[in-house]
Amino acid sequence: MSSLVNTLDTSSLLDSNCDITPELGTEASTTTTTKSSSARRRKPTSTVWEHSRAPKDGEPVRERGAKAWYCKYCTDTPYRALSTTTARNHLKAKHEITTEQQDRLIKSTSNQLLDDILKRSRILKGDQEEIERTILKDAVNTKVLQQALSIFIITNDLSLRIIKSPSLHALLKAANPVLDKEVISSHAAMSSHILSLFLSYKDTVMKMLQSTISKIHLSCDVWKSPNHLLFLGICAHFVNYTSTLRRLLISLPRVYNHTSREQLHVLLPYLKENRIFSRLGYLIGDNISSNDKLCRLLSTYLLDNEGIEWDASHYRLRCYGHILNLAAKAFFFGELQQEAEEDKFENDDELFSEDESREQVLDALQKLHNIAQHIRDSDSRYQEFIDIAGRLIPLDNITRWNSWYHMLVVALKLQSAVDTYTK
Repeated sequence: MSSLVNTLDTSSLLDSNCDITPELGTEASTTTTTKSSSARRRKPTSTVWEHSRAPKDGEPVRERGAKAWYCKYCTDTPYRALSTTTARNHLKAKHEITTEQQDRLIKSTSNQLLDDILKRSRILKGDQEEIERTILKDAVNTKVLQQALSIFIITNDLSLRIIKSPSLHALLKAANPVLDKEVISSHAAMSSHILSLFLSYKDTVMKMLQSTISKIHLSCDVWKSPNHLLFLGICAHFVNYTSTLRRLLISLPRVYNHTSREQLHVLLPYLKENRIFSRLGYLIGDNISSNDKLCRLLSTYLLDNEGIEWDASHYRLRCYGHILNLAAKAFFFGELQQEAEEDKFENDDELFSEDESREQVLDALQKLHNIAQHIRDSDSRYQEFIDIAGRLIPLDNITRWNSWYHMLVVALKLQSAVDTYTK
């Protein structure tokens, strides 16, 4: 390094854009004769001096403490400058000669120095990159990364094929450029990983259920998916070992109808697997006769097969939300033939139709329902109403007691838009 610096002409780094230092006073001139003489003998470093000539007879060598610069191209009328900047401007304006400024010379020299330093460190640069890659790879926890990707896909309801998206891989590599095999790139592999993750969480839930300090109460309800598949949601409610009230979805098995025997058929394996029989508390369900029968069948099974007495009438709880729903429907529609509704649940695999549930609906509510449904039945009518009102009227739902309330509230706010649409 020192040899490199020594080879450079360090005198070229001196700044010569400013005027030459003024002459020393008379008193100091005697004591600095040797120093000033050596300074005068110093070779000018700026390239502008290449375009100067020596002073002629009678022309001063120095003036006001600065060395005089004489233009060698001005022969008719001599030109003199006392700074290299003035001389440079003269050459450019009068003779169209451009000379390199000193700061550019400094930059070019420093660039040469930097290039040489980089050449000398190029061998070490490859080692440094390898060290950085090793550090980045060590920072990757493959198990945590794959688990985070699985949860991301599950919670956002994404297709498993998203794992093959180049954009997703680019996003991950933006955070850590060395990611490669750590990221799953096959939807089949992601499916297997999600299944193993499910089994792991299932084991955790089982341990939580086995360590409760209270009875385990269940709430069950049949849910229909958008593609018309039926599932039985089974939720557990308990107090854990830290005295914290917990609520967990422990299973979502598929069922093929709403009957009590079908529900019992899928419910028993999960009660047995999680060892809930001996700690079973209350069972919560909709106010439907099939759920009453489910509790009676469960009580009989526990007594005959497990030797456990479980009072079906005592431990059967009605769903408060369903009670509100029935009250609201009774207020709107009057008697809805509850017995026929219960028979429909017990003997059929489909809910009663919306048309049947509204046979006794009031004319005003029926008309509002028909308008809301009419808007949705056609894409053109849908867009027409959106253009008029800016939003849709919510549609009533037979299983949610407040759906009629929301529909009425929005319809009243959009009354003028509804009138315009119907006319």
